[in-house]
Amino acid sequence: IAQDGPSAVIALPFLLRRLRDLRIVDDAREQALLRDGIVTIADLELAVAEQRPVAMDPTLRRAADILAVEFRPVMLGRGWDILDSFLSSLSVHCPEIQASDASGAVRRGEPLVAGLVTVCRALDPARAIQCIAALPTVSEVLYRTSRRAVLLIEGHELDVRVGTPDEYGSLLFTTTGPADHVVAVQKRRGPRLSASAT
Repeated sequence: IAQDGPSAVIALPFLLRRLRDLRIVDDAREQALLRDGIVTIADLELAVAEQRPVAMDPTLRRAADILAVEFRPVMLGRGWDILDSFLSSLSVHCPEIQASDASGAVRRGEPLVAGLVTVCRALDPARAIQCIAALPTVSEVLYRTSRRAVLLIEGHELDVRVGTPDEYGSLLFTTTGPADHVVAVQKRRGPRLSASAT
C-alpha cells in the first residue's frame, strides 16, 4: 500500500508523545519515524522485528520495551466494547466502508489488549479516512494519512487502517501480528506491503 500524501500529526499518539517526554527523539528523529509509519508501539515492534534501520538505535529499542509495559492495556472484553461502539458508528456514518474487522491483540484474543486496531476496506481509502475522522465517537485525531488514522475514542487510542479490496487481506494479516510472527511468515513468503503504509 502506498501512502498518498503527507501525514498529519494533529496531536501526538502515545508512542511519539512518550519518546519526546523521555527525550529519546528530537524533531528529526520523530520525522523519520513518521515517514516510516511508526506511530504506535505495534509499529515500533514490527520495525524492530523487521530490523528496519530507523528502529535499530539501541536506545529506541529499550524505550520500546519500557513503553510497552507503560502503555495502559485494557481487558479483552473492554477492548471489544470500544471496538463494537466504533464499528457501529462506522456502519451508520461511513457507507463507503465495505468491510471492517478488529485486528491486533483483540483479533488474537489476548486477555490484555495493549493497542486497539481496526482494518477497513474501501474503494477510496482517503475518502473513508475523512469520514472516519469526522465520526461523532471520535474525541480527537492524533495522527492521519490518506489510509490511516490514530484516533482517541473513549479515552483509548484506536489505530484505523483502510485499504482497497486488493490490499485488505494483507493489511489485516500485518496488523494482526504479533510482529515476530508477521516477520517469520514474510520471510517464508517474500516481500510485504510497504512499511510506511501498514
